[in-house]
Amino acid sequence: MKCAYCGKETPDGLPNCVHCGHPFTSAQVQAARQTGAQRAAAVPAKSTKTADAERQKKQKVVVIVIAGVLAAALLIGGIVGITMKARSDRLKKFETQITTQWQAAVTDKQPDFLDALDKQASLICTGAEKQQNGYYTVTVQVTSPDISGDLKKYQAQKTKKSASDSDMDQAICKMIETATPKTTTQTLDVIVDDAGEYHVQFNDAFANAMLGYAYTDAMQALTEALK
Repeated sequence: MKCAYCGKETPDGLPNCVHCGHPFTSAQVQAARQTGAQRAAAVPAKSTKTADAERQKKQKVVVIVIAGVLAAALLIGGIVGITMKARSDRLKKFETQITTQWQAAVTDKQPDFLDALDKQASLICTGAEKQQNGYYTVTVQVTSPDISGDLKKYQAQKTKKSASDSDMDQAICKMIETATPKTTTQTLDVIVDDAGEYHVQFNDAFANAMLGYAYTDAMQALTEALK
């Protein structure tokens, strides 16, 4: 509405001019309100179909975004899964080769206690780091019955009294039956040649773990006996 007193515009329907405070007549106010209502009615409202179409369009966009996120997650998960499987297969190959080559050293004429240790000792390959030219440093967890303490006690008791090989074999077998399993982490060097053949280089620490954690002490005792 235009104020007749100051000549400035005031929003339709207000009883007084917002600039000078001059009052509008009731007829002016009513006419202005009717005019405003007519203007509002003249503005085309969105049809139900148009609103539904826009809502469906937004829903489709949301669905597409979610589908894209899921597809990316599946792709990443697939790549990670393939990588983990390849690593697992490689470690399993090292584990099989180490076990096979260790067992190849077993003879039919070895003492019973060595057979007992071979049955209870186990290993799990947990890592393989490539060095160079086919050389790998392989990490394994070895679990075997720990007879080191009992064997030392047995040796101390037999220092003054000799024992036959058969008696000693039976005594160690009993130690193995009652011994507590012990797990340690060991490392081995493995060479994979151009033909894909595996060559495991066993060491004293690994042998000690596989042989009831008594191999080192046994070798030291044997060295002392041969002096």
